[in-house]
Amino acid sequence: KTSQPSQRRTFFQEEDICLAVNAETNQLMHYQPMTKRGFQIDISRFDANPSLQMRYDLEYGHVSVCSPEALSLFTDEFDWQDLHNDFVPGVLYSEILSYQIHTHIVTEGYSGRLTSLNSYGAMGRDIIHRWSYPLVPDVNLFCDSSYEYFHPGVYKEENVSLSQSCVIGEDTLIGSRTKVGELAKVSDSVIGRGCTIGSGAQISGCIIFANVSIGANAKLTDCIVCEDVDIMSGVEVEKNSVIGGGVILGEGVKISEGTRIAAAKRNKDAEDDDDDFGDDDFEDGDKEEEEMVTDRAVVGELGRGWVWKPEEDETESLIAELVSLKVEDDEGDDECEGESDDEDDDDEDEDSGQKGALTFEQEVEDIVRRGVEEDVKADNISMEVNSRKFAHDKSFGDCSCVILVTMLRTMPFVASRKEAFAGVQKLVKKWSGLIKKFARSADDQQATIEAMEAFVLEEQWKVHKLMMPILKTCYDEDIFEDEAILNWAQDAKEREDDGSAKTLVAECKTLLDYLEEDDDDDDDDDEDDE
Repeated sequence: KTSQPSQRRTFFQEEDICLAVNAETNQLMHYQPMTKRGFQIDISRFDANPSLQMRYDLEYGHVSVCSPEALSLFTDEFDWQDLHNDFVPGVLYSEILSYQIHTHIVTEGYSGRLTSLNSYGAMGRDIIHRWSYPLVPDVNLFCDSSYEYFHPGVYKEENVSLSQSCVIGEDTLIGSRTKVGELAKVSDSVIGRGCTIGSGAQISGCIIFANVSIGANAKLTDCIVCEDVDIMSGVEVEKNSVIGGGVILGEGVKISEGTRIAAAKRNKDAEDDDDDFGDDDFEDGDKEEEEMVTDRAVVGELGRGWVWKPEEDETESLIAELVSLKVEDDEGDDECEGESDDEDDDDEDEDSGQKGALTFEQEVEDIVRRGVEEDVKADNISMEVNSRKFAHDKSFGDCSCVILVTMLRTMPFVASRKEAFAGVQKLVKKWSGLIKKFARSADDQQATIEAMEAFVLEEQWKVHKLMMPILKTCYDEDIFEDEAILNWAQDAKEREDDGSAKTLVAECKTLLDYLEEDDDDDDDDDEDDE
């Protein structure tokens, strides 16, 4: 759909796109997320399509109409995981596939897709700002709603009680049977039905579901509060927090930024569910279960709820040697905790676990080392690495970390620093296409730089100070974006280690200064254009 540059709002980098469209047939000829420096297109496409239009005024409407063959393509191309980054470029630039993609540009209406809490909040603001008209609250499409619109940007249902001294700011929606106390301030928020907001409470940028009680002098900023939550007086909830249904927050507690709190009981471990149980088991365990699901240190003595965190996947280092060290450390801990009768069995399990942890990195290293030494085509190496990535359920970043470090380790050691620089440039330039296939996002690139630290700090290479030459060459070849390099430098400065990371940042000072100045110049140009 069309949008003015001032209205463009992208939640993810892949949605900030520039397209080349055949004006006569609406066929999509080029698709590029604007995550790289500048816009790049094969000039030969203009020869075949003289009416080609470059469009940077479009937003993806999150609607795709595909033929049945699209499903089979996702099955055949097992490394395609994303519509933006994989499917569309894969179809457009494939030398084998003959499929075409056509566009339909919508100039009216509103569309969007809820994929995250960020997009949930943003689309809610769009509705309040009436971008989705006629789908706005005061149209009252549902029979039981009675919203009215009051300037500036306030929606209010019937039976809402507002004290004389409360302040209701713009972009606010308040449901029926809600009461707002004296000196309370509410702005840029959605308040559900049947809520109570105490005196002196401050609510800004929040989504409050139905039947929520907020005590006096509580402060909520940019958070989501689900149904039937009781927030007592003096509570402070910082931004990006989510308070689940039925949670109780005791007086004066402070919920730090990004915290998720739930009141539902935790799932028991699978091993706890193996035995049969009856009603008596629940009765005997009720008290223990209640204590288990309440974190008093977070929600207060009178509170109810526990901090929810996503399950942590098994973390593996990106280089085989580092994985080996980590597994050995884990073995030591397990042996100390295990009983003497089970030592032999534990050792066997740990040995098999170590072999499994090493498998992916070692296999990719073998593929890349053999490819570099035998000068195998980059596409063939990429195909083999992709098969390993799929087999082990790894990310592109996992692959790029191993690929670049393994390539660097194929260089023979030279005493001359000048020759070492030349060797790095030659190697990176030759295999830049392969590295780009896997170092796709800024996060992948930053992880690859961090993995590269182990190589440049090796005893034989440390004297040559290769970090800046490698980064400079990768930057010139459009392998690493300036954002990834600057983020790596910032994180390295804050890292608590033996100081080696800070030393590498100091070695790259010239390059980092140049990138920061370049970013400042770009910002100045953008301001001038505005």
